[in-house]
Amino acid sequence: MSIISSTPLLSKQESPSYSSCDQGSGMAQIDPVVMQRAMQLALQMLQQQEPILDRAENLKLGTQDIYSGQIKNGKPHGAGELKYAQGGNKLKYQGEFADGLPNGEGKLWYQDGDIYVGSFVNGVREGRGEMAYISGSKLSGKFSNGDDKVVGAFTWRDGDYFNGEL
Repeated sequence: MSIISSTPLLSKQESPSYSSCDQGSGMAQIDPVVMQRAMQLALQMLQQQEPILDRAENLKLGTQDIYSGQIKNGKPHGAGELKYAQGGNKLKYQGEFADGLPNGEGKLWYQDGDIYVGSFVNGVREGRGEMAYISGSKLSGKFSNGDDKVVGAFTWRDGDYFNGEL
């Protein structure tokens, strides 16, 4: 890599000073090969599909929800935490995201104190999980499409339980 200077920046007699580059006397011409390579690299960077940012802290989403964690294409993607505005930030999800929605394993804290730990698909409870109610009761099993319809066990606070489809 070489840089060709059309005007010397400093002569042998001059000491380094800012005034020696005033009024265009310090202009430099870049070698065309260097410029071409720089343009190629810039074009490659623009063509890449990878986002510039890969993590956000306290990112306020359009819904006024607050997200902190990994992002891809401007959406929550990977590990993160989302505090929902509708619950005064008491409604919170912590876990895996894909395309802006809870996907994978995570934990959801409800406004009333109930907590769900388990699988999510496209933002809803789906698959194995456990719901711990503030009353002390627990519901564990296979959740379907976000409903409270679960095949598993419900255990009351006193220890009584029911197995089957709930």
